[in-house]
Amino acid sequence: MICSASRAAAIALSDAGVKVITHVPGYGGNEIIADYESATGKKITISFNEEPALTIAHGAAIAGARSAAVIKTHGLTKGANSILDSLYTDLTAGMVILAGDDPAGSHSDNIFEVDKFLEGISIPFRQAWGHIYQDIQECYELSEELRLPVVLLVNAGGLSYQCEFERKKEAAVPREYQRNVISHVVHPYFAIDQYKRFCEKIYNGVFPGHEESEVPDLDHVLPKQYKRTVNIYRPVFEVFNNYRGKIVTGDTSITSSFALPPYNSIDIVTHLGGSVPLALGVMLAGFQDVWAVTGDFGFLSMGMNGVMEALNRGLNPKILIFNNGSAGATGGQLINNGLLNKALEPFSEYVKEINISYESENLPEFFAEIKESRKLRIGRIITAD
Repeated sequence: MICSASRAAAIALSDAGVKVITHVPGYGGNEIIADYESATGKKITISFNEEPALTIAHGAAIAGARSAAVIKTHGLTKGANSILDSLYTDLTAGMVILAGDDPAGSHSDNIFEVDKFLEGISIPFRQAWGHIYQDIQECYELSEELRLPVVLLVNAGGLSYQCEFERKKEAAVPREYQRNVISHVVHPYFAIDQYKRFCEKIYNGVFPGHEESEVPDLDHVLPKQYKRTVNIYRPVFEVFNNYRGKIVTGDTSITSSFALPPYNSIDIVTHLGGSVPLALGVMLAGFQDVWAVTGDFGFLSMGMNGVMEALNRGLNPKILIFNNGSAGATGGQLINNGLLNKALEPFSEYVKEINISYESENLPEFFAEIKESRKLRIGRIITAD
């Protein structure tokens, strides 16, 4: 088959069985997405920021659906927080980041040597050189071999050039998500082990296995400075476990400790504020009744972007915000509570509040109403007077 490189890339994504595609408009990516929509008749919803776009794709790949993020190379730096944490998880299905490069700076505000950046963060990457269809297929194979995301750099200026390839349309191998805390929860306690596993993948090309039995109880690993807050949260998670969905996502905060036994309340955790876009990726992979757990600091950091993504895509996750008025995981810095009020004001029709300081007995009703709702729900759990 002979066609333009951008159309070859679009066909490759279709033939590889990619289920979830996120896209932030930019030079190179625009051409690929336009050809994808033309070739498949599917409409791709745009994202406005690379960090949630990458996290949505990451959540989908963990949940078992092949995914792609189609962005500019400059956007890789904006989404670096998401990329870095994705390297310390194990994907269930392949994830490829198609990054449109603009080495001449013809459509960019500066010239960016992206290869130096990618080498610095040690993510696997390839450069497309005239065989983009095969390159995409091979990137998915590599991603699933290492269970890591892979970047394919695409020279945006060359996407109009003709290329020849032989189609290889094969259904993606079904990959079933299985809960595994060490594989899917980025947490300080696991940092050394996850880094060693990452090095095995990158430097030795080996995917090391591990067992769920390696996960310690929460109380065995809980830092002293977290204990007071965790003790306040315990009764909330004890009730929450009776209402939680199939998959619960979180972000790097004190609440992520409840991924550990005996609670096992959270399943996937990455960067601060990443819980909501992770949940959206899981939903796009085919799961329903998905919950996202975050804190007020994390929500203000990036959770609002996640809510906008949900509204833009017509998705209805259940979002829990633990509102304690401080950045508990980073030293207890105080948060102006008025900021969270203002941030939630545009979403007031979706918000339900409870103050567990004096109405904890209403937690079952609180969670039941959120679970039974068919629309987006944001549960604000106030833990401070």
